[in-house]
Amino acid sequence: RDRLEKMQEVFGTPSPYFKLNDYRLCEGRESLFKDLKEIEKTKGDGIIIRDALSRYQKGKNRAVLEVRSSFEDKGVVLALKKGKAGRLEGKVVGIKVRNFEGKEFIVKTGITDQVRNNPPGIGDYITYSYCGVIGDGTPKVPAFVKINDKDEETEGR
Repeated sequence: RDRLEKMQEVFGTPSPYFKLNDYRLCEGRESLFKDLKEIEKTKGDGIIIRDALSRYQKGKNRAVLEVRSSFEDKGVVLALKKGKAGRLEGKVVGIKVRNFEGKEFIVKTGITDQVRNNPPGIGDYITYSYCGVIGDGTPKVPAFVKINDKDEETEGR
């Protein structure tokens, strides 16, 4: 509470760049996901939860967790983006994909060294996860999950 009061004192005037949010104790899993749905209705990304007994630490730490919804979908591989220097030079650093809604985007997160060394081929299907969509329907924060077997390429479509 003291931190919030101090921030309100310092940043008391409204700003177009950020908003101070009040906080409260999480009442459990059901309450957390109910609140998450309410935040997502207003185009929010998620909820930050923190161990109530932890002390403030700058940066990332184990006492803080971001909670957001996650979805999975499939898409066809259109191109492979290769690294240009360093450890990933010549290896896959991104996979250009088109999903079944026709949106094209690049999946960069979640690609393991095993996949970098043995990537999907052009025309193969991959599964990716994402946490909602942006205004034009493109998946937000797409992350590689797996290369699909031939029999599961369009399964569920």
